[in-house]
Amino acid sequence: MTIKLNNNYYDMKTIISLTVISIVAAVVVSCSGKRPLVGNPAPVGKLTCYEYGESGMMAQPEHAFKITLNDDSATAMLVVSGANDLLLPGMSYDDEVFKKRLFEGGDTITVPATILDSIAQVIIEHKMYNYEDNYTPPFEVSDGTQWHCYASYNDETWLSSGGSNAWPDDNGLSVINNILVTAYRDERAKNP
Repeated sequence: MTIKLNNNYYDMKTIISLTVISIVAAVVVSCSGKRPLVGNPAPVGKLTCYEYGESGMMAQPEHAFKITLNDDSATAMLVVSGANDLLLPGMSYDDEVFKKRLFEGGDTITVPATILDSIAQVIIEHKMYNYEDNYTPPFEVSDGTQWHCYASYNDETWLSSGGSNAWPDDNGLSVINNILVTAYRDERAKNP
């Protein structure tokens, strides 16, 4: 079934996907008590939390990160649960440490809070606060990759974006993912 809305045609799968994303966003907003960056201004508060998740048809997410500023404001807690990101150099998919981290919800490490400052800089440089709420391709895709990112600031503002088989034109998300993978691998190289 196809529905015409605002001169665009949508299939039921897309409508259901958009509805689910909208409900999740509403829950995040209502649970966090924070407000979105209205009118797409550049954020001015200090970044206190960043999350990114990307999954497809696999049981485990391809990428999943959450970094949160600790109470001491000098360190942050980084949770990594994406299969490809947990596979450290020298490990194989049969490695017991890898399997334990993967199937027990990921790996949590402490990193310098400056990682959040680097992410905040990327958000501003790439104008990620102007990302659309939801990205979808102009054609129907039966499976593929869904993603979301969420950032919150100490001034009670936040930004959120996501998509299904479509992404923003710039590479801000990839730059941040690389920062997080590098921080994780550097820390695990020091403290396996």
